[in-house]
Amino acid sequence: MAFVPRTPDADLDTDDPRVALGHAISGRADDVATSVLAAWADRRPAAEIDEDVDRAIRVNVTTTCRLGTELVGRWVATGATMTAQESRRVARSGEATAAVSASLVDVTKHYLGWRDHTLRVVVEESRRLGVDPALAREVSNVVRHACDANLVEMVRQFDVERHELQRQLDAEHATLVHMATHDPLTGLANRSLLLERLGDALAAAGRKDSAVAVLFLDLDDFKKVNDERGHEEGDRLLVSIAERLVRNVRSTDTVARLGGDEFVVVCPDVFGGEPDARSIAERIRTRFSQPFEVDGEISVTASVGVVLATAASTAKQVLSQADAAMYQVKHTRPPQAS
Repeated sequence: MAFVPRTPDADLDTDDPRVALGHAISGRADDVATSVLAAWADRRPAAEIDEDVDRAIRVNVTTTCRLGTELVGRWVATGATMTAQESRRVARSGEATAAVSASLVDVTKHYLGWRDHTLRVVVEESRRLGVDPALAREVSNVVRHACDANLVEMVRQFDVERHELQRQLDAEHATLVHMATHDPLTGLANRSLLLERLGDALAAAGRKDSAVAVLFLDLDDFKKVNDERGHEEGDRLLVSIAERLVRNVRSTDTVARLGGDEFVVVCPDVFGGEPDARSIAERIRTRFSQPFEVDGEISVTASVGVVLATAASTAKQVLSQADAAMYQVKHTRPPQAS
């Protein structure tokens, strides 16, 4: 709550020099705020600063400068110090200016401007009222102390708010990166991330003298699931398939969805050659033989193409080879009994 000067019939002795000076200082609160804003306009023409930043700074400067001057006047008149609520109002200027990316240098200049203009008011009102010079010096020292204390609190709050804004920015950036590299339905890696991971695995294989097994999976008759049970249940089935694939590979493997009903598994560090690669494929086919629980049981099969690759190939070449291997499996396996 801002300080409101007492009326002459209040319980304060308005003939007391301290009370008179305190009331006079509080009465100049608007003058101080106006002077600080004028100095701001002189230093930074409107064309040189964002309109939203300028508006936020003007509001905060007006509020904090007026409040600060009123609080000094109140202290002189009554001895009352700043309450926790008033301290919080001062600190909010740090939050608000951080929120609009205002310069901390500019905000600091505003506080120092408030100090200088308030000191000028103290000198002018002390002379006008003819108060003891010792009282004028005491009040001036309080103004300097208040400026220092409030400036420290404002900067602290500014720093807290900037850290929070940075945390939010980092979280939003991480979300955008995840959206750009992962399938929105299943949360698996998408084609872009798959090619990156596959490229890394191939490069590592060259250093370790190992190979990379790439499994390309295509669900058999998935269109039938969508036609008979609807696309929503088909989506839930795809999610269940993704979860089962992730549970049945190593933490170092990458499971990706290329869209539709196509999945790819990249298994780096395969040292056992073709037998190991085919063992991995057989394990996944076995897991598919168990029904999926999606609003009841759904049984599906998958055609799995397997490629064992080394560093001599590129990620796109290997993925294309695995795709071709899958189609060969799909078109050579006997038809399923209906």
